[in-house]
Amino acid sequence: MYADTDSDGIADVIDNCPDDPNELQTDTDGDDVGDVCDACEGFDDALDADSDGVPDGCDICAGYDDNIDTDEDTVPNGCDTDDDNDGVVDASDSDLLDPTVCEDSDSDGCDDCAIGTDDFGPLADNDPANDGTDTDADGICDTGDNCPDDYNPGQEDADEDGTGDVCQTCCIPPSVGDIDQGGGDLGFNYDGADLSMMINGLFIDPASGWDGICLDEADVDFTSVRPVVDPMTVDGADLSLLIDALFIAPTHYLKNCDGTDNY
Repeated sequence: MYADTDSDGIADVIDNCPDDPNELQTDTDGDDVGDVCDACEGFDDALDADSDGVPDGCDICAGYDDNIDTDEDTVPNGCDTDDDNDGVVDASDSDLLDPTVCEDSDSDGCDDCAIGTDDFGPLADNDPANDGTDTDADGICDTGDNCPDDYNPGQEDADEDGTGDVCQTCCIPPSVGDIDQGGGDLGFNYDGADLSMMINGLFIDPASGWDGICLDEADVDFTSVRPVVDPMTVDGADLSLLIDALFIAPTHYLKNCDGTDNY
């Protein structure tokens, strides 16, 4: 007794479609596979040059596996020019199979596909104008901006330290007040020499007394944004604070270079 899985009266061993009832065993294209289960009607199902399970006669992408279609757009990866459907052709795409990663065409430090639109869907995901937060609206997204809070579309960085010139502070830690930038520990990095330099700039030689001075160190009360460029920012209030830190309340340290308190 032979098995007849599809109960069509034809034993499996001679049934041209053992899983599909087909009493007449019709095989129009003569490939020994019945019409009711023929994978590629009109062609020989046994011919599959690329071994992808799709007969050559119905092969969508000859030479490649038709079953691999990352974006499910009916075009197998082997013949798809944009495997992840992100709108950037594979030849230019930095990650062929990830629609959230493609390229940085505007060189703003953010991937054009970072925000995306519809993942693997039909809409393009690359949008250089909307590829990340740009706090200072300078056209450079925060991730790649060397001064994310200060407008600097040119990204100038004279000392090439990764921090843009417009937000570069010349203050040397641990705190402000070290006008001669002699260094030292907190509370000892400013001294009488720094006081003398401030007095000189304020009263003795206001015209050129601030030349070459890091004004970020002198503006100890932080009345100006960094970097400080106007000597007029430094005034009697800064002098009083420095005197206080030196002689009146020496444990009442001046602020850190970033403006945070030290007490």
